[in-house]
Amino acid sequence: MQLLSLNLSAWKKYYYHKLLRTILSNHNSNNQIKLTDSPCVRNCCLDSDDMCLGCFRYIDEITSWRSYSDEEKQKITTLCQQRQEDEQSKLNS
Repeated sequence: MQLLSLNLSAWKKYYYHKLLRTILSNHNSNNQIKLTDSPCVRNCCLDSDDMCLGCFRYIDEITSWRSYSDEEKQKITTLCQQRQEDEQSKLNS
């Protein structure tokens, strides 16, 4: 059982560092993020489903962001807006 928890911890560290590298690599030369490049709001906190509660992207969407086409990025951004609205409606009910 301890071996399993060590492996899970290692995976969490791996994804945390991969997420951090992705966020940092989205900066332009002025140290700002272009809004068209990423919906990241620099408020990263993953829920139990590995969805960021800052930008409402899932971890795989965050880590693969740079490989997506502009069309795919737009679709994900639209999904993020819907997810945010869904989360807000859950809080208000």
